[in-house]
Order: sequence, then C-alpha cells, then structure tokens
Amino acid sequence: MHHPAFQSLLLPCLLSLLAMAVLRAACGARWTPLGAALGLLGALAWLPGFEWPAAARVQKLPWLVLAGLAGSVVAVALQRGGRAGRSPGAATQPAAAASAGALTVAALGLAGLAGGGGSLLLAQLALMLATCTAVLGAWLWLRPATARQGRAADVPALVPLLLAWLALAWSWALSSAMPFGAPPTTAASFFTAAAVADAARLALLGLAFAAPPLLLRLRWAQARPRWTPLLAALLAALPVAVAVAWQFGAPAATAPGTLDDDPYYTPK
Repeated sequence: MHHPAFQSLLLPCLLSLLAMAVLRAACGARWTPLGAALGLLGALAWLPGFEWPAAARVQKLPWLVLAGLAGSVVAVALQRGGRAGRSPGAATQPAAAASAGALTVAALGLAGLAGGGGSLLLAQLALMLATCTAVLGAWLWLRPATARQGRAADVPALVPLLLAWLALAWSWALSSAMPFGAPPTTAASFFTAAAVADAARLALLGLAFAAPPLLLRLRWAQARPRWTPLLAALLAALPVAVAVAWQFGAPAATAPGTLDDDPYYTPK
C-alpha cells in the first residue's frame, strides 16, 4: 500500500469511483462529478496527509483542495436543480469533458516536469491529480443522456482540481528556483537561463488549457460533441509533449531528491 504506483494511480482511481457512486446513489446525478475531488482529497489524506500548521507547500495542497471543494458544493447547492442542463443543446455540450481531458493531460505533463527535475513527491501528487481528473472526464464523456441533466456540477467539479494543478505548478516553479538547502534566493535569480526555461515549459503546459475553448468554436466540434473531448485532449497533448521532451533533454540542475518541499524523498 506504500508503493508509489498504488498511491498515485490505483488509490485515487478507486476513491474517485467510490465517491462518485455514493454521491450518485445518495444525492443524485448533479452531485456526482464532485466525487472526483473527494477522491483526490482521500488520496491526499494518505500522502502527504492533513498537517496543521501546514508549513511546507505540499502540506497546504490538501487544505486548498478542501477549500475549493467547499466552494463547489456551495455553487451546486445554489443552482436550481440543474434546470439549465435539461435542454437538448446543453445536454450535448462537451465543454466540461473537454476541459477535464485538457486538465488531465496538463497534470500528466506536470508530473513529467517534476519527475525530470528530481522532485519525485511533486510528480507523485501530479499523478494523483491526473488520475482523479481522468475519472471525472471519463464519466462526463461516457455518462448516459438521462444523466446529463446533472451537468449543474460539471464546471464546479473542475474547480478544486484546477486549484490543485495551479498549486502544484507554483510549487514546482519555486522548487526549481530555490533548491533544498540553498541560500535565500534573490529576485535576480528568477531571471537566470534555467528559471526562464522552467517558466517557458510551464507556459507550454498552460497552452493545454487553450485547446477546449478554441476547439469548441469550430462548427465541426459543435456537430460532433462525442468526439470533441478526445480531440481536445490530443491537441492539449501537443504542447505538453514538447515541454516534457524539453525537460528530459535539458541537463539536470540539481540532484534527484534535493528539491525544496520534497521531505519524503530527501535523506535525513
């Protein structure tokens, strides 16, 4: 149960599926998408755990996801039973599924950047996020038409997952700029060649989020909502693949396991 593959892939997947099934049975279809964030919270409770006070950046991640989930619950509760999602046009709208696919690809890319940069903990956390988001995206894409009236929670369900990605991306950027045990970093150090390259790789990951809105403007995508999420994920994978290939082709700036906020992999 302490194997990284179990913690990063199997556990988040099982917890997300279980949470979504419980929410669907107990609360209805419109609450089901929030199960992905609940699954991520369960996985984060295992690693790194809920610590208070949360001193390290990775220790703040579970609390940030919890706050995002609380806001999503309020947003869904304030909506009027998902009435806006019952029209045929809204029922076939693939925007949420396409966004989940792009976020999954971006999280996988972040895991690649963190792993290539030596931050194994951040890579593992990014894989947790990618797994939970993939479960949500698959449900949004495969769910039957009778369940699409629950799309009131589609967009709010993505908010905690997006916040987790932003937190992990920010943590990786700071860890790359401030290696573990290094003296305090000055503002000038953020403009070194390595820092600029890291920022460019993160910008490439950010391009993945532009794929869904650009694709949904096309008439082809509007006429083929079933295939739009898959195409959005493929388009998002293009800049992500470039960023990961660039990361693994660049010389390592620090030794593996020595980045800041990586206490689980740093020798005592």
